[in-house]
Amino acid sequence: MSSPDSPGWDPGLQNERTTLAWVRTALSFVAAGTLAGKQTGAGVTFAALVMASLAAAAVMVVTAERRYAHRYDRLAAGQHIVSLPAVAVTAAGTFVLGLVSLSIVLI
Repeated sequence: MSSPDSPGWDPGLQNERTTLAWVRTALSFVAAGTLAGKQTGAGVTFAALVMASLAAAAVMVVTAERRYAHRYDRLAAGQHIVSLPAVAVTAAGTFVLGLVSLSIVLI
């Protein structure tokens, strides 16, 4: 039971865990891009894969922080939270990175 002064929901932990999960996903993008690049050897392909994975990770971290603030405001207003576009973009990015990694290993 919540008191009249409390918002009636956990003011940070669930939202914080979700944001940290996106940051971990971004770090795994960097690791996967670096490992895929190492399979190609040093050179332009390696640099391109590492830079692409770093760019994707940076976008994920920045948007995760923005979503954190947005979700906090929505929670405070008593609204529901769903971020299907972010999930779809991450799934597509993971799929593409997997295909690149698979093609590098098979070639």
